[in-house]
Amino acid sequence: MMSKENMVRGNTVLAPQYEPREPDRKQQEELRRAKEVQKANREKRVKNKAKLIMNIGIGFIIGLTIIYRYGILYNIRQELTTVKGQVMAVSKENEDLKVVLAKSRSIDDIEKVATEKLHMVRADRNQVVYSDLTKENFKNTSNKNNEETEVGFLQRIINKLF
Repeated sequence: MMSKENMVRGNTVLAPQYEPREPDRKQQEELRRAKEVQKANREKRVKNKAKLIMNIGIGFIIGLTIIYRYGILYNIRQELTTVKGQVMAVSKENEDLKVVLAKSRSIDDIEKVATEKLHMVRADRNQVVYSDLTKENFKNTSNKNNEETEVGFLQRIINKLF
């Protein structure tokens, strides 16, 4: 039988001897640089994407602002068109009124309206009375009243004080 010393537990294959190798410093430096370059590239891509998104947002806001302003301008143009139409209508009405006024100013039309609508009769030479309106027929009494009230008012104040 076997003694405890000779007893093998597990596999009887020889285990190779392993010597841990230290990586070369050059390889470590290259790996570190490669990682730094990858990290820098990743950061650049993230920054570029952020800039792109920000530029798209700014462009969108500018576009909305322009569309809003065009809407305001369109409304102002519509109001201007309606006001011009109203001005044209009022000026046409004004011209019509001027024609009616010019027509009614003529002596023949006045006489026609007076005789036909108002049933007036044309005066004879015996019924006509002429008057001279170049003279001042009435005295101007308003100036005297103002002076009298001013003097009266001052007299009243003086009389009350003294």
